[in-house]
Amino acid sequence: MWKIPLHNREYYGDRIVLRPLQYEDSGRILQWKNNGSELLVGYNYGEMEPSEAGRWYRIKTGSTSRYFAIDIKNAGEDGKIEKQAHNISEKNFENVNNFENVNNAEIGNNSESGKLIGYVGIRYIRQLKREGTLGIVLDPRFQDKGYGKEAMEV
Repeated sequence: MWKIPLHNREYYGDRIVLRPLQYEDSGRILQWKNNGSELLVGYNYGEMEPSEAGRWYRIKTGSTSRYFAIDIKNAGEDGKIEKQAHNISEKNFENVNNFENVNNAEIGNNSESGKLIGYVGIRYIRQLKREGTLGIVLDPRFQDKGYGKEAMEV
């Protein structure tokens, strides 16, 4: 039976959508605000040049990495978010546990996205040892609001 690779799928939480990172995200990340901390200066993506953003994307989509964009659901024109309950939907568990039986409507770029607020990835993947390094980065405007926790749970 043909299996859908987990890194080519979308995963849904109550407030976010995880989807494969796309080239267009390299332009969206340039809109992020800068971090106030000197420790996070390497994540001030708003200061990057567009050519640097393209290089950022190529690095993130290398062969030993899997990166997902974190999109916020139900973002209005002004970027304000509708208040929603914070728990993981049953659909997420169904997606992970039954990825062989997923229907075609769930594959591809069918995201209910409103705004790119971060990304999560696994790099230095060593499949034989079943190990890698997990990381998450959020636009500073969306930190400390539970989005990172929800992304990790999804």
